[in-house]
Amino acid sequence: MRLPRALSPYRGVLEATVRPSVRLSGVRAPARPWSSKLGGVPYRLLGTDAPLSRDGHPLTFLAQLNLAEFPALPGFPAQGIVQFFIRDDDYYGANFEGSLDATSLGDAANFRVLYHPEVVQDTARLELAAPAYQPDPDGNGLPHDPAQEFVLRGELMSGPVTGDDRLFEHLVGQSLWQLGGEMEEDGEADPLTDRYARLAGAGHKLGGYPNFTQQDPRRPEDPHVLLFQLDSDDDLDMMWGDVGIANFFIPPDDLARGDFSRVAYHWDCC
Repeated sequence: MRLPRALSPYRGVLEATVRPSVRLSGVRAPARPWSSKLGGVPYRLLGTDAPLSRDGHPLTFLAQLNLAEFPALPGFPAQGIVQFFIRDDDYYGANFEGSLDATSLGDAANFRVLYHPEVVQDTARLELAAPAYQPDPDGNGLPHDPAQEFVLRGELMSGPVTGDDRLFEHLVGQSLWQLGGEMEEDGEADPLTDRYARLAGAGHKLGGYPNFTQQDPRRPEDPHVLLFQLDSDDDLDMMWGDVGIANFFIPPDDLARGDFSRVAYHWDCC
C-alpha cells in the first residue's frame, strides 16, 4: 500500500484496516426488473404494496442492489435484492430532527430499506408499471429524477479506513485534516487529504468505509458498518444537496443474517 509520507508512521495500523468493497458505476439504460439500478421501476411482486412513510405518504424508489450480480463481500448475503426508498421532502427522507446518531438516523419514518432474499425472474409475476405516485423531480425534494433509470455495475476493490471515518482519528491520534494542515505548512503541493482519498476510495460503493463532506455521525463505539454509499454524480443525475454524499449503515450482525430492519440513513453536503 503506497501511503503518503506523512502517514508512514501509521502504516501498520492502517494496513490492518484494509477491507474489500464493491465500487459501483452506472450507465443510463433500460434495466430488467430484478437488475441492480438507480431509478426506474423497482422490483415488486404482483399483489404486494409499495412502501409508504409512517404517515402514509408514498415513498420514492432510489436504488436496488441485486447482490448476486456483484463480487461477494464478507459478511454480506450472497444473494437477494436490497432496495432503498426515500421521501420527497427537504431532508430526502432522512431524520435530522434528532441527535444525528445511528439510533436517530435509523428512525425509518420517511425511508425504507427492503430485502428480498429470493428473487423471482418471471415478469408475469412482477409489477412492471411505474409507481402511481411520481414526484416532481424539479421540486428539490429528491436527489434524483426517479423516472430516469441507470443500470449499476460493480467492481471489487479494497482500501484502508477512509480519512472521514471516525476510526481514523482513533487509530492515528489526529484527524487527516490536522495531518494535512501540517503537510501544507511543509510545502507539499498535493494535499494529503486528496492523496489519501484516492488510496482509500470514494464514490458509489457497496461495503467498505464511508466518505462524508462533513463528519461521521457515528460514535466511536457504534458498530454500524457501511452498507451502501451514493455520491453526487452528474453522469447519474444524482445530487445530494450541495454536492453531498449519502450513506446507509447497518449493524454487522444484522447484515450477516439478512436483517435490514435497522438500517440508518444519513447524508450531508458542503
